[in-house]
Amino acid sequence: MTKKRVHEIAKDQGMSSKDVLTKLQAAGLDATAASSAVDEAAALKALGYGGLLEGGVGGGGDGARHRRRPHGLGRPGPARRAPAG
Repeated sequence: MTKKRVHEIAKDQGMSSKDVLTKLQAAGLDATAASSAVDEAAALKALGYGGLLEGGVGGGGDGARHRRRPHGLGRPGPARRAPAG
């Protein structure tokens, strides 16, 4: 049972803290602010990501949806010019 703050869950899911709070409260979880700590598995289940915890915990998926890319592997930047000369 891992506890995580609402704002951390929101950041991981690419959502606003306000939207996550609204959904958690609608699901009956006791979360009153972005700094509230909630059970991560219960929060993800309430958000509709029930079996997608990293490491396979929760009985489904390999967690790939929640892993971050290492630095430098994001979207490509603007094209660079070849050196003059």
